[in-house]
Amino acid sequence: MTYDSLLIDICQLGIRTTTTNSLGETKESWTYSSTDTPCRWTPIVASQRIQLPGEFQDVRYTVHFASGASVSGGKRIQHSSKAYLIVDEHMDSSYHHITCLVKELAAT
Repeated sequence: MTYDSLLIDICQLGIRTTTTNSLGETKESWTYSSTDTPCRWTPIVASQRIQLPGEFQDVRYTVHFASGASVSGGKRIQHSSKAYLIVDEHMDSSYHHITCLVKELAAT
């Protein structure tokens, strides 16, 4: 069994675009790629919740990606028509996969 065979979910990576209006204000908008990125979603369990106080209090899922995925903290991903913010990400010690902590964004 390969690690890639465990990536049973898919998501779309967010692409950020910034524009400046006539008042000089910078506006940010997000679109999502049409390419599906393999991943694995798992809910945060009670023992992890205890370890994630403060800035991670709204984290509800961990998402696992293959090491080549273009994900990092502050980016957005879309899964099942819902948008999520990557709050934290880290590569495993053998550079095999990336684990991200994500929180759901309010619908706009």
